[in-house]
Parts: sequence; C-alpha cells; structure tokens
Amino acid sequence: MGWQGQPGTWAVGAARRGRGGAFRWELRIIVQLKRQASKTTRRCVSSRGAPGFGVLLGAALLAVLGGAAAPGAVRQAQAVQDIGLPDMGTAADRTLSPYLERHIGKQLLRHLWGNNAVINDALVQEYMTRTGSRLLLRSGRSPADFTFLVVADNRINAFAAPGGVLGINSGTILAAESVHELAAVTAHEIAHVTQKHIARSEHTRQGLRLPLTASLLAAILLGSYNPELGQAAVAVTAASQIQQHINFTRANEQEADRIGMQYLQRAGYDPHGMPAFFGRMLKQSRLHSQDDIPEYLRTHPLTVNRIAESKSLAANYDQARGLPELDFQLVRARLSAATESNQGAVLQRFKDQLRPDADPGAVSQQAARYGYALVLARMGHLEQALAELRLLERMDKTSLFYLLALGELTSATGRVEESLEILGRAALLHPDSALPWQAQARTLLRARRPAEAQHVLRDYGRKQGGDVFHYRLLAQAEAEAGFKTDSDIARAQVLFLQGSTKKAVELLELSLQQKHLNSYQDARLRARLAELRGIMELDKKLRF
Repeated sequence: MGWQGQPGTWAVGAARRGRGGAFRWELRIIVQLKRQASKTTRRCVSSRGAPGFGVLLGAALLAVLGGAAAPGAVRQAQAVQDIGLPDMGTAADRTLSPYLERHIGKQLLRHLWGNNAVINDALVQEYMTRTGSRLLLRSGRSPADFTFLVVADNRINAFAAPGGVLGINSGTILAAESVHELAAVTAHEIAHVTQKHIARSEHTRQGLRLPLTASLLAAILLGSYNPELGQAAVAVTAASQIQQHINFTRANEQEADRIGMQYLQRAGYDPHGMPAFFGRMLKQSRLHSQDDIPEYLRTHPLTVNRIAESKSLAANYDQARGLPELDFQLVRARLSAATESNQGAVLQRFKDQLRPDADPGAVSQQAARYGYALVLARMGHLEQALAELRLLERMDKTSLFYLLALGELTSATGRVEESLEILGRAALLHPDSALPWQAQARTLLRARRPAEAQHVLRDYGRKQGGDVFHYRLLAQAEAEAGFKTDSDIARAQVLFLQGSTKKAVELLELSLQQKHLNSYQDARLRARLAELRGIMELDKKLRF
C-alpha cells in the first residue's frame, strides 16, 4: 500500500494536548515549506535515490499515524491484526466522512496535476481508468467513486489515497510483464480503499482528525519535489511506535492481497498475476543494495511468506484465458517511446524486435511496430511512421491506438480531411472515449478552423463532461474563435484542476470586469466564482 514508508524519513512538528488521556494533535506545517516549495522546479523527481511520491506520502503518514499513538489505539490496531477480518463499522466512517474524503481526494488530484506529476498522455490515462473500472464493475463497485492516474515516475510503485485516488507509476506498467500483473497491482490498491484501510488507520489512532491529514498531504505534495526540505520539515518518531504501525499495515497488506485476488477473479484476470509480480519484485530486491531497493518494496513490504500465501490463494482460482493482452503491450510501447531519453536506442530496440520470420499479427510484433512508428514520428520521419501505422491498421481496423495515431499523423502531414475521416470513424467505434473528439479538435485547430473545433468540444462536453486535456483544448478553441469570456472560464477550469484555485478566481474576477458582458456571460462568471470561492474556504478550513 502506498501509505507505508521507511522509518525516520520524515518529521512532523506536532504538539500533544489534552486531559485524562484524551489526545488532540496539531500539525504545525511550516510556512517556509510552502514558500520554498513554490520556488522548486515543478516537475516529478525521477532521479535514482530521490524519494518518490509514494515513499514521501507513506513515510509522512507513517510518522504521524504510527507516532506517539495512545495505548488504546495500539491495542485496537493489534486487535484488528489478530482477527484478520475487515472492520467495516461506522466508527471509521465518522473519522473520515465520505464527503471530506472526496474533498481530500480532489485536492490531492489538483496538486498532482499542478506539479506535473501525472503522465501527460490522455490515452495512457484512459487505459488505466478502463483497467480499474473493469475491476470495479465486476466487483459491485462504482467507477465514479474512483480516479485512476498514471504517475510520471519511472520507479516501480503505486499508492491509494483518500477519496478513491489510485496512482500507478509509469515504471510499474513498464515492469509488469502481462495485463494480469498490472491488474493485480491495481486490484490490491482498490482493496485498500474498499476495505477502508485509510479510515480504519485513522480511527485506531483516536485523535488524528481529517483536516490534519489534509494539511499533511498538501505539505507532502509541496515538499515532494525538494527532498531535503521535506525531510527537514517532519519529526522522527520512536522505533517501538513505528513498529506498531508497521504491524497494523502488514495486516492491511494481507487483507488487500486477499480481497484484490477476488476482484481479479471476478473481472476475468488471472489471480496468479499477483504472486508472479510479487516474486519478481522480491527477486529484483536481492540484486540491489539496501539503498537501491525498488520503491514498490519500500511501500509494499514483501516476504517469502507473503508471496507463498498469495500463491496459495491464487491456487484456489482457475487461470484466466483469452483476456486481450494487446492493448496492455501497446501502452508499454507507448510509454517506452515517450519516456526514454535516448530515442535512437529505443528505435533500434523496437526495430530489432520486428523479426521477418515472426507472425506480424502476433501481440509482440504489433506492439514493437507500434512503438517503432511512434519513435519514428517523434524523430520527424512522419511518412515512414505512417507506412508502419497503415500496416497495423490493416490488421485491426477498430483499434483506438492505431486510429488515433494514424489520425494525428495524417493531420500533421497536412491531410486534414483524411485525418477527420479516420478520427470520426474512431469516435463511432469508441463512443465512450473522449480521445477521438479531442484529436478532431486538434486537427481543426491546426487547420485554423477554430469555430469547428469549438463546436466539437462543446458538443462532447455537454454529453460527457471534461478533464484537464479537454479544457486545455476548449480554452484554445474559444479564444481563437473570438469567445474571450468562454475561453476565460475554460482556462480557469484548467487552473483549478491543476491546483491553482486562487489564480482561477483571480482570472474570473478580471474577466468579470470586461465591458459589454451580456447577462448570460455575467451569470456564468458569477456562478463559477461562487463555486471556486466556496472550495477555497473549505480548503482553508482543512488547512490546505
């Protein structure tokens, strides 16, 4: 689980107050943390040795939740561990109300987007959402209550956070060798949320309140791009108290394994993917020094016994057969093409994988050709890339991956109408995906037809709503079509979704001062301003 980290990594300035054994915690997040963090480079740290998001988040919560706990809280934690069953009572719900959990999750998402911690690839993000939604739907859970993200970090890690926010590092997708292994990691994180491990951890500590957790999460996100600053901001807890928390979270890990295995089986994935991924991670750890252990093992402690238990659990289920593997391998190829710095080397690797004696329709061959085409395009060899993509499209005329790439490249080479035809076909074949519509809008904007792009985006937004990718394009289309007020509203939404609520408010206030606003525009601006100000007030109460 993404909450657990290495002891002694973080410290929190905290003061314990109360009478008769009642404890109230006050986290004094250092103002300097925010001031200095705002000056740091707003990018995801991916260099070896620098703490990743999951480690920082886990270590900080470990320090707070595990540190200086009341004796009764320790006994409750131990009791849950001994029973080994989920405690789904209402006490945990009272500690973390569903409303406040959702608010924390939304704020967390905005910080991640605002700090460029999320992979800027809508197709990869959509694939991760589809994988998570499949697991949820077959398990009686609503995908609407969860948000799945691919984090821009080449290390192997994953985390679950309040409000159903689940993050999977890009390095985890690249490390997984099958769709079943990626689904296993995802199912494990989903189980942490559905079994209320976060709320139960809070409840057993009898005094940590949600607003304090919110403040801590915000501080961690601000400090995560400056590791030294973060380590200086948080206090070290006693080893015995940390151990009590580790014992409790190990029980949660075992429970998440068990429940996650059920989710895998119900969704048609192979439960054996879980012990396979765990085993490879443990084997990899033996090849590294203590300081170079994969991040996944730091936040998800593995032992030989735990892997044996997961194998025993998987043995109770039949191995899944026939689940499509191609899309997963295409995502891996896409991530490799986009994240590896030596494009010449990755191009050669994909080329070497294209064997003349192999079946061109095999999954491995299609994935290699797709990656090869993407790297060719990135290096400016557009016509050669188009030739490779047309070969793929002839093999599968319905693939969203192939149609999007083909449509974007034909647009880049000036074939606007051909591009719109391909992307229109993709929209018909994949009505639940926003990506063909967004690609059409990009093609129209490139062809200097902003009014048509505006119509496409508005039409889709009315039907399905929008995300960061949608509102970025909409803001551009509205501006180029001459609709400044509408562009301001869309730009404000982008700022809000990226964690800059104050800047969004300032932009709308400035827009409201324009002359010649009609009554409808005035009402829209004022309504959105009222919403954002309300969110800012709640954030202030939660100490974000």
